[in-house]
Amino acid sequence: MAELARPISARPVALVTGASSGIGAELAREAAKDGHDLVLVARRREPMEALATELAATGAEIAIIPADLGKTGGAAALMAIIEERGVVLDMLINAVGLGDNGRFDQADPERIAAMLKVNIVALTELTRLVLPKMVARRRGKIMLVSSTAAFRLGPEMAVYYASKAYVLSFGQAIAYELRGTGVTVTTLCPGPTAIEFAQAAQMESSGLFNGPMPVMGAGDVARLGYQGLKAGRRVVITGLVNKIIAIPRTSPRRRCCWRLPVICPGAKTPPASSIERRGSCLSPRNGLAVAHEVAAELLRRIEGEPHGAIGSLRDVAVGIRAAHVGLDPAGAHRVDRDRAAKFGG
Repeated sequence: MAELARPISARPVALVTGASSGIGAELAREAAKDGHDLVLVARRREPMEALATELAATGAEIAIIPADLGKTGGAAALMAIIEERGVVLDMLINAVGLGDNGRFDQADPERIAAMLKVNIVALTELTRLVLPKMVARRRGKIMLVSSTAAFRLGPEMAVYYASKAYVLSFGQAIAYELRGTGVTVTTLCPGPTAIEFAQAAQMESSGLFNGPMPVMGAGDVARLGYQGLKAGRRVVITGLVNKIIAIPRTSPRRRCCWRLPVICPGAKTPPASSIERRGSCLSPRNGLAVAHEVAAELLRRIEGEPHGAIGSLRDVAVGIRAAHVGLDPAGAHRVDRDRAAKFGG
């Protein structure tokens, strides 16, 4: 590893891993625009130098540390360099990641080990090294970059999907533990994103990219993620379709699996019975309660989305709630139009 390339000023400092390209580089741009100095970390120096030159216009002081966090002790060595220079971190953005595509039994064992070290071990170690001082100062923000892969099964990408499920579970758990400390943890879960990482991991031919979810740009993902980080949100799922897909994992009744009906633009509101419930944790007579809860989650997640993109989805959710409370859909719209965001409690 190299020494810090340049000193850091008195402004708040954000450490960004995976900063050479993709979502990591875009999150670095967001932090610089928000008034942070930066410590950029990635394996490749040249892209980080180009990014530092670009962001000089924001007034940010930028230090570059070429490092491979997948190596044993990589996170500790990185923090030793930072602490030696007396840099105080106000924000940690863990955006580094590795992926691969193919059957597990045919995968390269070294590639599997690298994914586990980068996606899980390095992320966990670096977070553990940074957190205590943030808690002692009673301020700080941490972002862990997961994926909508955390909510799904991942044939042909089993290790990658599992590693992202770990990141989500880890992030939610420590966010809960840190309540009241002044430190927040935000887990960013983007869907398929048009970045160099996807090409390197041979993911563009995978189900993640060829499924129903639209591919977003890295800039849009970073903007939405950074907004959630600033607001202290525990989980940020980018994109309307991605939010809906994540409902079963993030809803209060997590022991049930719900399947929403396929919704086409202009389709009529389906009955509550068209939501399929799997599992036996709820009795059949509570089916409408399940539907109501799904509707509540749906409305919570689509709040703030462009109206044109959610009109039919809002009709579905309000129609489901109408069945639960005994109103006709028109009545539900009339009674709850201004309180839709409160359906969830």
